[in-house]
Amino acid sequence: MDKAVEITGYVYDIKPGGVETCNCGTKDKLYLDTHIEITPNDKETGKDKRLIVEVTPRIRLAMQSKGEDWTTQTLKDKLYIIW
Repeated sequence: MDKAVEITGYVYDIKPGGVETCNCGTKDKLYLDTHIEITPNDKETGKDKRLIVEVTPRIRLAMQSKGEDWTTQTLKDKLYIIW
């Protein structure tokens, strides 16, 4: 696919993903994806309003090769710096 999408919303939470088939069932935190929960705004935050976008280990590695740290903890730390 050669199209990108832009999402505007409120970042509700950033956390490690769980054991998933897309990560070959690993439990190693280094190879888990990152779940970023996005809501329409800071008032509509219920589970039925959240969209989850993911940073996969492959994307994280690609960003690392560009000098960017997209680990779960760094993304979470950057979120709290903004607040």
